[in-house]
Amino acid sequence: MMLAKKLMAEGHTVIAFDVEADCRREMATAGIVTTSSVQAVLLHLPKEKTVHVVMAEGSAREAVLKLLASELGPGARILTEK
Repeated sequence: MMLAKKLMAEGHTVIAFDVEADCRREMATAGIVTTSSVQAVLLHLPKEKTVHVVMAEGSAREAVLKLLASELGPGARILTEK
């Protein structure tokens, strides 16, 4: 959540998803737009898409990155952080 707050303070629009409902509620309380799924995040993105993924390494992270790569299309940027 700290990264989302930092990005918002810098003037970026943040659309967030977390598998933990409590984390989503906490982000929403802080004014961060949250969604119920990764797919829902994609619906909120502008034409020029940049997605910042912050997840631990593992199969869940790889699945999210694969989904994003297939759904975002050409010209999109996927930034990753562990």
